[in-house]
Amino acid sequence: MPVLHESIIIPNHSSVHKHPDVVWDYIHEEAASNRMSGPFSQDEIESIMRGPFFCSPFIVIEHSQGPGKPAKRRVCRNLSKDGRDSSGKLIPCINSHILKEHFPTSFDSATHTANLVVSAPPGTKVCTMDITKFHRTIPLRPQDKPYMVVRDPDGKFWVDHCYAFGAASASSNSGMVSSAGREIWQALGIAPIAKVEDDLAAFITPNTLTSLDLTNRDDLFALISDLGFPWHPEKGEHQFVLTFTFIGFLWDLELRRVSLPEDKRLKYLFRLQNFLDTSHRCLTPRAKIESIHGTLCHIAFIYTDGKTHLPPFSNFMSSYRNHEVEKGKYPDKIIPEIQWWIKRLSVPHVYRQLRELGPMQDLGLFVDASTDWGIGIIIGGKWAAFHLANDWKIEGRDICWLETPFAFSPTPFPLQPCNPYSFFTPHLPPPPTSRKPSPNNSIIANNFRPNVRARDRLQTWDTPFTINKRTLISSIYPPEILELGKKATFAGLADSTKQSYGAGPLRWNQFSFIGFHMGKVSSSCIKNWLSGLRAWHELAGAPWPANSRLIRFARAGARIAGTSRKRPQRNPITLAHLLALYSALDFSNSFHCAIWAVASTAFWGCRRLGELTIPSKNKFDPKYHVSRSAAFNFAKNPDHSRKSVSFKIPWTKTTKELGASVVCTAQHHSLQSLCPYHAIERHMAVNALIPQTYSLFAYLDDQGLPQHMVKTTFLSFCDRIWNAAGLEHVHGHSFRIGGAVELLIAGVTPEVVAAIGGWTSLAFLLYWRRFEDILPTHVLKAYDSSQISRLKHSLDDFQKANGLSNSLIDACIMGIDITEEAVLCLGLYPLCPPFFPRLSPGSVWVVRPVRRPRAGARG
Repeated sequence: MPVLHESIIIPNHSSVHKHPDVVWDYIHEEAASNRMSGPFSQDEIESIMRGPFFCSPFIVIEHSQGPGKPAKRRVCRNLSKDGRDSSGKLIPCINSHILKEHFPTSFDSATHTANLVVSAPPGTKVCTMDITKFHRTIPLRPQDKPYMVVRDPDGKFWVDHCYAFGAASASSNSGMVSSAGREIWQALGIAPIAKVEDDLAAFITPNTLTSLDLTNRDDLFALISDLGFPWHPEKGEHQFVLTFTFIGFLWDLELRRVSLPEDKRLKYLFRLQNFLDTSHRCLTPRAKIESIHGTLCHIAFIYTDGKTHLPPFSNFMSSYRNHEVEKGKYPDKIIPEIQWWIKRLSVPHVYRQLRELGPMQDLGLFVDASTDWGIGIIIGGKWAAFHLANDWKIEGRDICWLETPFAFSPTPFPLQPCNPYSFFTPHLPPPPTSRKPSPNNSIIANNFRPNVRARDRLQTWDTPFTINKRTLISSIYPPEILELGKKATFAGLADSTKQSYGAGPLRWNQFSFIGFHMGKVSSSCIKNWLSGLRAWHELAGAPWPANSRLIRFARAGARIAGTSRKRPQRNPITLAHLLALYSALDFSNSFHCAIWAVASTAFWGCRRLGELTIPSKNKFDPKYHVSRSAAFNFAKNPDHSRKSVSFKIPWTKTTKELGASVVCTAQHHSLQSLCPYHAIERHMAVNALIPQTYSLFAYLDDQGLPQHMVKTTFLSFCDRIWNAAGLEHVHGHSFRIGGAVELLIAGVTPEVVAAIGGWTSLAFLLYWRRFEDILPTHVLKAYDSSQISRLKHSLDDFQKANGLSNSLIDACIMGIDITEEAVLCLGLYPLCPPFFPRLSPGSVWVVRPVRRPRAGARG
């Protein structure tokens, strides 16, 4: 448990003030049994505990028992409730510090009990037992008692000496003790024994009864009396019987069946009716819907046809946020499910017949699915086929989804050689809802273009051409081969690319392409639409008019008309930004240390922010994002002063899976406080408890839980500081350009800066030419004119050394398609003959920055 710096007192739940007598009865009973001590004032208990303590709240939980019966009230501790200290800082709850995997135990299930019933030899009888105060039999360690303090209705404090019901490890600790008793019994020949929480059921054969001279359960208790189990005097069976109640079910050994006891059936029926009558059109407490859902999951073991009526409850539960305790009225789709359960529970004496599993058989069952047509199935020589509904394909439904209902469900249809055309409509939760698209992005859905997210359009939108093409290919290759090829093809596109490319097929289907949007959007936007449309064609195997002069002319017109729509260039990060950020951080804070490590690494390493952060908290993928397990090289000079720090990132925008090396040079003298070497060292030390499977710049949140450094979280935090300091707004890419400016101004040669940032020579000059309009405005504020002049001279020398003409760079920036004549006019052909062989008449070259130069290439 963590060290407490002050006492944390969480107020009791409102149910304590509603039922104080119930709480007092509980406290008096526990105190009389020496399981609690009190009452004490705060000063007294801090003296007893020799320091601060953590007081978790009491809560009184009510369970309806059926019509005409009073509700059963149980006093519990809410050990999952977070507290706050005097400054308002969140203090994590007790259960957040308990890892259940450190407290192993074993409990059986209803399925296991059913197997014991059907396999029991003739004459077998059962004796059930219940351990009273199951969790309260385990003592607390003295050092844990400051964390198990409670407050009575009068405001006085009590300290626990035993585990409380509600502790995450309570069942496990008690379960280990009850397992010891079971193992001793089984070693004596009393086996098998089923165990669930505080309930045990001993199956005793006639031979065991005779050999051990057992007449009732008192004889069983005597065999392990030295352990001192506190058996409940009333619960359980006193004799060895053929019909017994266990886990809330009534089991029949002779008839081999299981049912719901009558009192349980009436109780659950009353609870559902009460929920339907009182919860409609009002707030729904989280605990109430969880209780209903848990009850229905439990009795679905008997009412097996009710399993398909559970998803609406679990869907509604999943809509609650982490700390949300109540929500608006439950959705209407829950009402028919509750009514179904009420109708089912209204019938008495319903039982489930138990049968022993027979030998494994080959039923000759074969299933195949086609995403273009539907599902086919063969069982024992008979077959059926099912055509897919038009709107079946949504996110999460693929060929595996199609085959699953037949692989894991009972046969829901007649099998006979009959008309195969029917519709497959499984009872499944509705598809996830998506936000309403803007008017410009909407389009009427049909069979060719289903209503899917933008990133799924490339894969799901069809045309008559693509359908005919697939039909032809399907006649040649097996469907599983085609499905694997399709998956491999789309795996080559990043999610962000699929998202942006999805606009291309949308605009094309809206019949509102380049001409309609000319002058309304930027040329880069139209270029992206064309790229998406081209990808859609190529992925479907459709021809694309790459050499069309009409497309080139339309793009040129869109570029001219869209000049006013271009977004302003991003401002660079300067040393002033870094100094403002550094001054505002608290380096005893895990999050702040991670923020500074990211900022200094992105700046001095000239890296894209997306290479060091995560797009969202659930999107970490070690294939794309650097993890804590990355190998660092902390290089030092001969005099042992810091030199540089480097590590490998697995993926970049240009090198893809080849990744890149991030290199940050240590800063000395006046810039020592901004040193990336020291920032990374400090981050790794302060966040040393982060698991190796997390991202490199992960941190511990206020609850002590590891969190990934999300890009938007990082930028919003930095923006607040820079806005308060009166500095200009910047973007994630601003770190890359700002770091490069600082290195060049400091005298680092362009070749070295290009290598640090992962630029090729042409790409590096293109990058600088794009920023030449904004650099003087921002850089001149921090540097004098002589430094700027030296920077321009060094870049000119770099351009000449790599044989890159101004006209070529201008053409690349403007995105002009370059013919052979243009290449010769630009002087590119004589400079780089190995890369530009003689072109045939009419050929078109599109010049782009080189991303993966061949060996020996200069740019």
